[in-house]
Amino acid sequence: MSDVVIAGNSLAALTAAVQLSKARIPCTIVNPTPHWGGYFNGQNLYGQHFDLGMVLYEFTSFNDQEHADVLSFNTNVRNDCGRFTSHIENFVHEFITTQPVSAPQMIFRDKVYEDLEQSNKFEVLRGGLTAGEQEVIQEELRASLQQKMSHLHARHKLSSYYDELDYETAAFYNHGPTLHNLLISPIARKITGARDSEFLARWHRVAWTPLFYPETLLSQWSDSPQCLNETVFSFPTEGDAGALPRAIMNQLRRDPSVTLIQQPIKTLRHDNNEFRLELQDGTVLSTNKMAWSAQHASLLEATGNEGSDPEFNRTSLALALISVPSELVGHRSHTLFIVDEDTPVYRIFNHDICVNNDSAEHRMIAEVNAEFADWDMDDEETVKKILTEDLQKKGVLKAPVSADRITLIHLKKALTLPTRQNQSLFEQQLNAIRQLYPSLALLSPAGGFFISSMNNQIIAGLQFARQVELGLLD
Repeated sequence: MSDVVIAGNSLAALTAAVQLSKARIPCTIVNPTPHWGGYFNGQNLYGQHFDLGMVLYEFTSFNDQEHADVLSFNTNVRNDCGRFTSHIENFVHEFITTQPVSAPQMIFRDKVYEDLEQSNKFEVLRGGLTAGEQEVIQEELRASLQQKMSHLHARHKLSSYYDELDYETAAFYNHGPTLHNLLISPIARKITGARDSEFLARWHRVAWTPLFYPETLLSQWSDSPQCLNETVFSFPTEGDAGALPRAIMNQLRRDPSVTLIQQPIKTLRHDNNEFRLELQDGTVLSTNKMAWSAQHASLLEATGNEGSDPEFNRTSLALALISVPSELVGHRSHTLFIVDEDTPVYRIFNHDICVNNDSAEHRMIAEVNAEFADWDMDDEETVKKILTEDLQKKGVLKAPVSADRITLIHLKKALTLPTRQNQSLFEQQLNAIRQLYPSLALLSPAGGFFISSMNNQIIAGLQFARQVELGLLD
């Protein structure tokens, strides 16, 4: 019988395994895919590592508790991983070095500003809007603060008031319709392909969009504007976020107490407090301590309950991984959010600017919601032509890039939308799994609604390893 078996290839699985190896607890990881690290593994192209979109490390949080016990991590609480950023930073720096990077920027009306969406910078309010727009916005914010609808205030977004509240209603109260429709809603639509009224306000960060206090916004036109703490981002000096899972895997491969298996999972059964995992080649692994670190659908299929996998509302994403000659790079920003709706591209990420690497070729990623763009992804030649024209028009490129320097990746139905229906379906599925297998540990992304971020995955892995080490799963 194996001591611990972890099924899945996620960063949470690797984190748990490497922590168990430190404690000298033997474990087996079963990876049914060709890669290790899941989404954070990235892709190797043109002889270089590319991330699959913007992946920046966050080691600061307003609610960080340096001495918080990882056992208290609660997957049911939004952004609970923020309490553990000190733990996460310490873990990451055991394997790789990182460096702080400058704040992202945004393109609005074809001009570049400090980023409002992710970095809490308000330059665009007075620098990018007309005098008339600014007057209307101030009037709307004053009107919101005079309303007796305090339950809509963003300070309540962790309370029960926000359980059912849609993002549009919350944003119109806290931002005013004009500001929101000009600067924030376009990004949300371009990322999700959905209307703001369709997804839950509590999960607004899934669309990388903010929910500010109206007092904070209104103060930007006063003599003493409120300044929010800037989100401080870091990035691996190696040049891509995939450096972390690669470094962890290098250590795991050298550790004789860790068994790495790469093959599909055929079945999972649970009898007499014992899990039996049958692999495609007929190998059977038995354990009484097991974690699942993959989607619910694959677990339900392995257990013969695939009929109970509901139809989630998901949208498709497209990534363009581009090798750009340095002389053709326009705006010298590592991350650009594009608010303007004359292009479906919502974000540009440049690895080499992130690490101040003045190489001859820059690794650039353009992110698009494939359904919002309404592009025929099978017609790659046309898509690449439209894309490079859009990037040149926005000043991201100084001239078109040849098609052979662009690799398109179509992630069909990859993004689960943060709708009330999806949350309800996820919770029903999660409860059913826990009733069937109460002793099965569920790590990211299986353990909670929208806990698949890097920080969530790391802390989930640390928590599971600690539970095993203390004998809490015996």
